[in-house]
Amino acid sequence: MKKDKFVLRATLRFLAAARRANEGIASRRASDAEAVRALNFQRNSGRVAEAPSERGSAAAAEGGKNRPWSERNKFVLLVIFSALWAGASFAGQTPDAWQTLKGEHFVVYYRPDVPDDFAQTTMDSAENALQRITDNMGIIDDLEWAAEKRIKIYVYSDHDDFVTNGHQALWSHGAALVRLAKIVTYPEAGGFFDAILPHELGHIVFRHDIGLSAAVPLWFEEGVAIYQEKAKRLGSDKLVREAIKNGQFIPLSRLTGMRLYRNSNSQIVDLFYTESASAVHYLITQWGSLEFTMLLNELKSGTPFDKALHKVYLRFETIDDLNQAWVDYLQVQS
Repeated sequence: MKKDKFVLRATLRFLAAARRANEGIASRRASDAEAVRALNFQRNSGRVAEAPSERGSAAAAEGGKNRPWSERNKFVLLVIFSALWAGASFAGQTPDAWQTLKGEHFVVYYRPDVPDDFAQTTMDSAENALQRITDNMGIIDDLEWAAEKRIKIYVYSDHDDFVTNGHQALWSHGAALVRLAKIVTYPEAGGFFDAILPHELGHIVFRHDIGLSAAVPLWFEEGVAIYQEKAKRLGSDKLVREAIKNGQFIPLSRLTGMRLYRNSNSQIVDLFYTESASAVHYLITQWGSLEFTMLLNELKSGTPFDKALHKVYLRFETIDDLNQAWVDYLQVQS
């Protein structure tokens, strides 16, 4: 992994410096030892008298050879630990760890080990998806807001980098930080261009349209995002019918109160997303895109979700009415 290479390079640089310093120390000690040997030779030959300071120098030289934790050893260990710490810090989420590609409505930040052509494809796909999503939601917008904000896409090296440094759940392959107009993901994420990118971008466009403070059920917001993934929205009905048949179906009244966390059960998470996609797909395809746009406008004006639902779809006085109509539709289609 790239950060391992950073650590290795930093370690090698520090060790090279340590080796040079160590060679200097060894050279000085060799000179000292040679001087001591010459002094001993002269003393044994009877040509000089032994001085107390000379005895101390010889003992120090001998002690330096045998001392297990000499200053040199401590220095080398300090260098190694410093190198590892510095390498790990350099490999983290710092500005130097990102390369940048700017477009009309997006800025793609990507790790140095992510190919440039992947970043360019990400940019091109994001521009196309943005127009498609606004069309799907019936949003008439010149997209000036996106040009001003420059939606940010962060592409991490791999899943480990994404989870560890991006602080994401293990089951996640991408996420949208709506308030920051920011998307995070990684190249090996399955279906990145067809699913993850339009899904997360759908969150940002949806919240830009209805406002950050609008209170909507999580399943509805996720359903809108999944609707941007063509494969999932078309395959969700079949999976929900299977859940109904197997007694695993979660009614909308319960789905409305659910929240997803980093340690949530992956099967529950999958069912939550599948049902969300199917319910929104039902509203748009069976009741019309115009009505759906009207629902978004009601939510934008601050109307609570239940009241907005009933105001646009008179038949649905409560969320349970929508749930029953949706389940009846699925069972007829089976």
